[in-house]
Formats: sequence, C-alpha cells, structure tokens
Amino acid sequence: MASEDGVEGFPQHLRVLHVRQEVPAHLDGDLTVTKAVLESDMERNMLLEEERNILARLEKDDGVSDTSTMTIEEKRKMLKGNEELANDMKKLDEIYSRLLILSSDSAATRASLILSGLQFTPAMQQAPVSSLSGGWKMRVALAAALFIAPDLLMLDEPTSTFDNPGCFRI
Repeated sequence: MASEDGVEGFPQHLRVLHVRQEVPAHLDGDLTVTKAVLESDMERNMLLEEERNILARLEKDDGVSDTSTMTIEEKRKMLKGNEELANDMKKLDEIYSRLLILSSDSAATRASLILSGLQFTPAMQQAPVSSLSGGWKMRVALAAALFIAPDLLMLDEPTSTFDNPGCFRI
C-alpha cells in the first residue's frame, strides 16, 4: 500500500506512509533530531528549494547594470516585457500558497511538539541522531512520519525496538 504502485483497489488519493522495523539509514548521520524530522517532509523541502532557486534568479543581475537612473516608466517597460519574471512571480505565488497549506511557517514548532510527545527532552531534540540508541532512532522515524501527517500510517512491529513502549503521548 505504501509503494508507488500501491494495491489494486486501494484509494490512490490517500497519503500512505510505512515506518519499517529497521532504523532508516538516513538517521545515522549527524543531523539533529529536530532537523531529521523537518527534512522528512519532502514536499515542503522541494518547495523551499524551488523558492530559493527562483529568488536567487530574481536577485541576479538581469543585464541592466544600474536601474537607479531609470524612470519608473522605463522600469515598468523593462519588466512588462519580461515574461520569465512574470512566470517566476506566478510560480512563487503557487509555492507560497502550498507552503501556507502545509503550515510551513510553524514546521519547527510542530516538530518540537511531536518530539516532546514522544518523550524527547529539548536537549535530545538538538542532539545528533547518531548519538541515540536504536529505540530512540525509531522514535525519530515515528516523529517524522507523524510530522508528514499521512492519511494512513502503517507501523511494522512498532514496539519491538522502542526503549520504553507505551509511554507515548501524542
């Protein structure tokens, strides 16, 4: 169900996430716990990267070395014929609309709340994931799954590797 192909007859519009029993390999790096959770939302990350690229392109010198001596009308004429600029601005509007729907501006707070509910102290949230035991790494994987907020969350033997099962307050 969680694969790209899915299961025949299963609704394709549902977002399905599967947290496997094994600790994901990307959790062995030097990412902090909070950063690992934030980076789990691929759509949000893709939108933020696209925003950075567009903004960098917009800030580039567009061939006019000094616009300070131009009149407002000259600047308008220069921008009016720039279809690429109009497309970039439209794309930015789309990106910002989607980021608003995803509550991107409160992402760090949401991640922290989820981690707190899984018994991560503030110090643990800033620690590298690589310093955690297998059970705590699985909690990071669960926090990442909860952060993404899928329609259906499947857990593969969720309590078999947790250090202290039954203590979740989500």
